[in-house]
Amino acid sequence: MEIWDVDSRQYRLDSLLEEDIQLAEAYFGVKLPDDYIKLLKIQNGGTLICNALPIALNRWGGDDYLEIDNLRGINKDKGIMETDYFKQEWGISKSNIILISGDGHSWIALDYNLGADPKVIYIETDTERITQIYDTFQEFINHLYIHEHEEEEEEEEGLRTTPLPTIEDARTLIKSSDMEDIIDGIETFNSFIYDKSIHEEFFGYLLNFIKSGNEDLKDYAAEAVWRAVTAQYPIDKSLIQKVIVELKNDNDSTIQYFLEEIEGIINSI
Repeated sequence: MEIWDVDSRQYRLDSLLEEDIQLAEAYFGVKLPDDYIKLLKIQNGGTLICNALPIALNRWGGDDYLEIDNLRGINKDKGIMETDYFKQEWGISKSNIILISGDGHSWIALDYNLGADPKVIYIETDTERITQIYDTFQEFINHLYIHEHEEEEEEEEGLRTTPLPTIEDARTLIKSSDMEDIIDGIETFNSFIYDKSIHEEFFGYLLNFIKSGNEDLKDYAAEAVWRAVTAQYPIDKSLIQKVIVELKNDNDSTIQYFLEEIEGIINSI
C-alpha cells in the first residue's frame, strides 16, 4: 500500500539503518511491529498521502473521520525517539506507549500495556481522552484512506459558500490585541508561506512576538518558524538567523527544542 507523500520532506528522516531499529527497541524495551519497520525501510517517516481514518469520535461537531498527516520514523533523538519529550510537553501520563503520529493536540500511539503486540490508540491531549482504535498496527495502516475535505470538494464543484482567508485577513488578525486573533493570524499567514513576497513581513511579526516577553506568543512564533523551516520552504537564511539569535539565550525547553531543530536543518542546507 502506497502511503507516503514522496514530494514532501516534512517529518522525513535519513534512511533507516539496522542500528536505528536496535536503538529504538532497546530504549523502549519492546519489539516494534514488522509492518511498521517495512514501511520505514521504504521511507523513514514523512507526510502521508492517505490522510484519514474512518473513525467517528465527534471531535469537531460530527466529523466522521480522524485526520492524520504524518507517520514518524526512527533516527537518534528524532521521530519516535522524541516520545518522552512530547509526552512531557503535552502532559501525557500513560506509560508503555510510543508516539507514532500527531501534532501535539492529538496523537496516535502504539500501546504496549496489554502485551508484546501493541494496540493502536488515539490520544486527545486537550481533553485527556484516550481511545483504542485498532488491535494491530497493520489494521491501522489498512484503514488509511484519502479524504477530500468538503471545502475542496465544494471548490471543485463551484459551490464554495465561505471564502478562504486572504493575506489581508491574516494581517488584520496578526495585528490584533486579542491573543486568539493573533494565533489565527499566525496560522493564516502560515498558509501563504509558499509566497516568497510575504516572508520578510511574516518573520518580522514573528520576531516581534519572540521579543515581546509574552511566553505564549513566543512559543507560537517559534513553532511557526520551526514549521516553515522543517517544511523546507525557500526562506532567506538571514530571516531565520535573526530568529536564532533571539532564541539562543532562552532556557525554555520548548524553545530549545525548536531552536535545535531549526539550526540542524539550516546547517544541513
